[in-house]
Amino acid sequence: MTLAPIAAFTILAVVFAFSQIVAQKTKAILSAAFVIALTMIILFNTGILPKDIYDVSTILPIGGVLITILITGMGGSLDFAELKRQWKTVVIAAIGVSIATALLVVIG
Repeated sequence: MTLAPIAAFTILAVVFAFSQIVAQKTKAILSAAFVIALTMIILFNTGILPKDIYDVSTILPIGGVLITILITGMGGSLDFAELKRQWKTVVIAAIGVSIATALLVVIG
């Protein structure tokens, strides 16, 4: 089955919207990411969607750009007072990122 890029993108957008609705209705007991993953696994394994829908939809290059915007937006929405209260979490996260970066540099 061959899809036009706009059709593939629309299908993915509908799956993402469906997952957000399910997450909202279940009060995030079922997270949006879980529902997306489950829906895509079912659609791929039943043959309803082609396995290359992400490539056809051209969403992958867009995602690379949007990640930068999302991270910047999330960083701007942090409450510094809450960050100070959660200092242990911040320190552990910083150590984890540092170790992961060091391992990537050494192994890579």
